[in-house]
Amino acid sequence: MVMYGCITIQRCMGLYGCMAPGGRRDDACGLYGGQYSEIQQNTAEFHTAGHTAKLRIQPPVGLMLQAVPLAELERKLQIKLTSPIPGWATQRNYKPNLVRGHEAAIRLIDADNFVCRCCPAPLHNSGMFKTGIGLTFDNVLCHVGMKKHAANAAHWVRMQHLMRRLRLFARVAGRVLSWHARAAERAYAPGGRGFNEAQTNFQSIACE
Repeated sequence: MVMYGCITIQRCMGLYGCMAPGGRRDDACGLYGGQYSEIQQNTAEFHTAGHTAKLRIQPPVGLMLQAVPLAELERKLQIKLTSPIPGWATQRNYKPNLVRGHEAAIRLIDADNFVCRCCPAPLHNSGMFKTGIGLTFDNVLCHVGMKKHAANAAHWVRMQHLMRRLRLFARVAGRVLSWHARAAERAYAPGGRGFNEAQTNFQSIACE
């Protein structure tokens, strides 16, 4: 019984790849095992040839994003910001009510960082926020889905609108003042209507 068990163990060792004394698995199969089919022999050669499967190594996500132009990342981000904010990115029991134009407050610095021009800058990471992993911009959407950001964005958009109007008024006023100065110069130049009226008035006063 013991001898039968030893013979069985030796054959199993030869079949499943254990080494024969001073030899390889093929030697073990020859010593302790029987004749195997072509498939079994190929399997044995595969496991004993020191074969190492070649793994397909992909570059990190950060390197892949760095290869994408910043303008393309900005375009993809603007598409996500102008679309409805997903529910998982918003605060609990809060429905985002973002004003039109809030997406202009978000600007990408690089593939990993962004700034929000309407919210206070964080004290870490040089005053920048992290964009998240990949092109999903998870951190950006979570930041936009905050109630505090919605209030800051509404104030920022209103201030931007007022600043645009102020710049427009200043531009128009500067243009009108230059027109007035040129018109006055032409009127009071020698031979002009204003010059003739001033000359007539002066002569009438001098004659009195």
